[in-house]
Amino acid sequence: MNLPEKIQTFFRNQNNAGFFGDRFILLTGLAGIVINAGLWWYLRYSLDPKESFITLHFTVASGVDLVGKSGEIYNLPYYAAIFSFLNILIARFAYRYDVFSAYILIGVLPLFNFLVFLNGFLLVAVNR
Repeated sequence: MNLPEKIQTFFRNQNNAGFFGDRFILLTGLAGIVINAGLWWYLRYSLDPKESFITLHFTVASGVDLVGKSGEIYNLPYYAAIFSFLNILIARFAYRYDVFSAYILIGVLPLFNFLVFLNGFLLVAVNR
């Protein structure tokens, strides 16, 4: 079996598993992706890339405690996207054995991405 046939067989087996066809998984995963994409867009159009340094972490008790280059603010949605992808991957493997565990892993994605979006929104508010 050559490589293209192996790839086709792999994706055919993935579709037969029912994971990507499950409506709950599809909708919550899509909601998490949309929220994360919204954060990328919001950060891109809300901050001036010409600024050399911006606040990356702020607490009410101690104020600003982390300042960095303006491009480092994009680490926030980047790491959230990596975490979301790994969460989907783990849920995909767990789906064969326990659907409820996969639902919990996928169900957390919109909440997690919303909290990351809120963090990004507040960071933009601090930097204005």
